[in-house]
Amino acid sequence: MNAAASSADSTAFHILAPLGQSTRKLAALLARDARVGDCICLHGDVGAGKSVFSRAYIRALAQDEELPVPSPTYLLQNTYDETEGPAVHHFDLYRLGGQDDLGRLEMGRALSSGICLIEWPERLEDQAPAQRLAVHISMIPEEERKQLIAEEQQLAHEVEIAESACADDEEPADEEAYVDRKWRKIVLQPIGDAWRERCRAACRQMQKLRVDPSSHYLL
Repeated sequence: MNAAASSADSTAFHILAPLGQSTRKLAALLARDARVGDCICLHGDVGAGKSVFSRAYIRALAQDEELPVPSPTYLLQNTYDETEGPAVHHFDLYRLGGQDDLGRLEMGRALSSGICLIEWPERLEDQAPAQRLAVHISMIPEEERKQLIAEEQQLAHEVEIAESACADDEEPADEEAYVDRKWRKIVLQPIGDAWRERCRAACRQMQKLRVDPSSHYLL
């Protein structure tokens, strides 16, 4: 594996994602331009939405909205190589035992021929890939959510439309069978040159989706 190169890129893209479908849309947008060697590091507390993002990203690449994407918490890695594109290696390093476990995962080999999604990348310490996208996900407290809606009537109107659409959606009969109404702040932080323009393009696409019931809102 490559050693972490330089400090993080000073460019950061801040996104407000009301409802789980907004997080899933962002993941799908980034999956559109997936390339061999891509590494996405997902930061956030337990329950923040890292698995929501990973699941949506993998399903978008597979073009299968019902593909089972279980958490690799105990296995540390699940690999998805059934599609025509590059294999996707989904890592969850929460239970990483140390350098021996990390060596067995062969993350460098995975990156050389596929794509890596890494939850709990903090466990890598200084072993993170030099070129990567850091995705920081955090929950928005209820009081802050209410304030955001109160401050922008257009946002309130669009969220009302989105929530109505969510209520009518039929989700797969799995772990997403409920409607995810959580609000999240997402920060895309490109590290290295490979991600900066792709993040900017994804944000532009999200701006165009504001009129869609599954809107995205930039802070």
